[in-house]
Amino acid sequence: HRVMEFSRLLFRSWTDFVPVGVHVDYWDYLGWKDPFAKSAYSDRQRDYAAHWHSRSVYTPSFVLDGKEWSNRKELLRASSNSVGVLRASSTDTKQWALQFQPGGSSRPPTSHFHAPLLVFDLVSKVKAGENSGRQLDYDFVVLEFGIAHRIKHGEHSQANHTFPSNPPPPPSRLA
Repeated sequence: HRVMEFSRLLFRSWTDFVPVGVHVDYWDYLGWKDPFAKSAYSDRQRDYAAHWHSRSVYTPSFVLDGKEWSNRKELLRASSNSVGVLRASSTDTKQWALQFQPGGSSRPPTSHFHAPLLVFDLVSKVKAGENSGRQLDYDFVVLEFGIAHRIKHGEHSQANHTFPSNPPPPPSRLA
């Protein structure tokens, strides 16, 4: 049953929402350093914990609109309202053009885009810690987070953003 729910969730990704894997470094002390983790991402989790008045920092399954979502059925229903269409394009994987077209009466609530550069088909061989000896496969890994200030053009908004680092070499894919 849980596999079916997760399959429906993945099927709806890219159309209703885009999952992102934000790797944190606060688990490094367990004996294995996550090669995709950044301390800035751990700080982001600490900010969430403070916002939620949590006594501990942990990694939630999903965050939607700044709130933790642990009920996957609720998440599936939550994405049924169309807020619009976001398009991102790049010719060199470093410079990106972003465009948002609101749907219905939806209006963007902020003056900027939060733009994660996602990488896919990553593999990590764990040499220590609780997953020692395992190979972990990753998709939707946040390589960089960017904030691009939007410019309104009639009903739609657009922005350009340049990510500071170069993407990893193939076989990974970017979005």
